[in-house]
Amino acid sequence: MTRILLVDDDPGLRDLFGIVLDAEGYVVQVTDDGHHALAALPPFAPDLLITDLQMPAMSGWEVRARAREAQPTLPALVISASTNLQPPHGMGLPPHTRLLPKPCGLEELLECIRQLLGDSTS
Repeated sequence: MTRILLVDDDPGLRDLFGIVLDAEGYVVQVTDDGHHALAALPPFAPDLLITDLQMPAMSGWEVRARAREAQPTLPALVISASTNLQPPHGMGLPPHTRLLPKPCGLEELLECIRQLLGDSTS
C-alpha cells in the first residue's frame, strides 16, 4: 500500500486531507510540524511527502530538503496559501516536487498525488 506523510499545522485541513487520502486507499500518517514529520520519516518510510509551506519552526522547504537527505528519491507535494510558492533564492525546485496553492480542490490534490506517484489510473 502507498504511504503518504502529511505535514500541516492547520488541524482542519490536516484532518480533511487525511480522511480523503484514507478513503482513496492510501496509508496516511499526519503530523503537525516539520520536527514530528522528520521523526516519523524513517519508521514510516513514506512513498510521498505532502507538506504545508508556512509552518512555525520549520518551513515546508526545509522539511522537503531534510526529508530528501533521508530518502533522496522521495517525491513531495508542497502546498500553501502563500502567494509566493517559489523555493528560496538559489534553491530551485527539487526534482519530483510539485507546488499546489491552497485552497485547492480535492480532485486537484488527488491528481497531483497520482502524478507524483506515477499512477494516472487511481
